[in-house]
Amino acid sequence: MRRQAVSFVAAQRGSSMLFALIALVVLMLGGAALVRSVDSGQLAMGNLGFKQDAMSAGAPGADTAIAWLQNQLVSSAALNDNGAPGTGYYANSLDQLDVTGTNTANATRALVDWDGDSCGGAANCIAIPHPPTTDARTGNQTAYLIMRLCAATGDASTVDCARPAKAAGGNSMDRGAPTQGHGRFTSGTSGPYYRVITRTKGARDTVSFTETLVHF
Repeated sequence: MRRQAVSFVAAQRGSSMLFALIALVVLMLGGAALVRSVDSGQLAMGNLGFKQDAMSAGAPGADTAIAWLQNQLVSSAALNDNGAPGTGYYANSLDQLDVTGTNTANATRALVDWDGDSCGGAANCIAIPHPPTTDARTGNQTAYLIMRLCAATGDASTVDCARPAKAAGGNSMDRGAPTQGHGRFTSGTSGPYYRVITRTKGARDTVSFTETLVHF
């Protein structure tokens, strides 16, 4: 009887060891998953912070482009035709433009030379000012592209352009809405819209695009 009791106690101790090892493995796996979750959360928060920083850096880039436009308005004829390569200004709306370069299904798309590599040898490459403006504090690099929202180049009074609606007259529901077609406007109508696109490249290869519509 005594020998049987010893065997029973030994069996109990062996089972306890097994359950303890299983519990230890489960705790280790849970701890590893928790650490990985925390690391992933911190990485996501860091990436979001870099994204927001790059997006906010687009505003000074747009201001630079708008200042360039204002300087050109001294001679309105300077904005009637596409500028020399590298000015970043185009007097038409560039309807086939692929700003982000992700629309690979469009064989006729126009790419923007954001990185100064001639769009990787693409056939239709839109030139912009290089090198981009670099923020000395953050290291963010910002470049811009300006398009006049007109169907073609030439004098804005003779080609179809997107313009603000007249402030007075017409249906009140239509006031302030962008419209297109020079034949709909009187001589008092303001100038055409200009589309300013900025691209900012920041830390961890974060890329952010902003778009601004402006008229004078």
